[in-house]
Amino acid sequence: YFREAKLLFEGRARHHRDPNYAQDLDLISEYKPSGNFLDVGTNMGFFLKQAKNRGWSAYGLEPSPSLSELARKHLGLNVKTAYLENAGFENSFFDVITMTDVFEHMPQPKKALTEASRVLKKDGIIFIKVPNGLFNILKLSLLKLTGKLKEYDIFDSTEHVVHYSQKTLSSMLKKFGFQI
Repeated sequence: YFREAKLLFEGRARHHRDPNYAQDLDLISEYKPSGNFLDVGTNMGFFLKQAKNRGWSAYGLEPSPSLSELARKHLGLNVKTAYLENAGFENSFFDVITMTDVFEHMPQPKKALTEASRVLKKDGIIFIKVPNGLFNILKLSLLKLTGKLKEYDIFDSTEHVVHYSQKTLSSMLKKFGFQI
């Protein structure tokens, strides 16, 4: 495991999610190809590094001290150890804010959206990617039918504290003034 991690940090191996990250950044760059880019929940920084390599001024937030330190130390990234609500960014600073596979982990998503709205420029974009809660309901139905329900935690209940569908996420974002 440590050898593989070393190769990843040295750039001699690809992260298993690199193709997903590239696809997400391609989509984001259609709307905002440059500017100040904030990745919320940056983990070890592999997504943020790709954004930086594409020319964005890259900033990251990661509440885990060990993960944010890995991003700073091994990838040379500008990552604060903080939650969005207490990171202290100035008003209207970011052109892009991403929350890729992190929003479903937030116990107080309204606080995060309030702060995102404050630090995002008027013409900025927020990119939120979450698992589709309706797919989990489909999995639940299929597992019940096959008698395998006890074998799975389909809702990732130990980590995912809120579940969204496209409709519920869109509704929530609209309430905070975001245009879908």
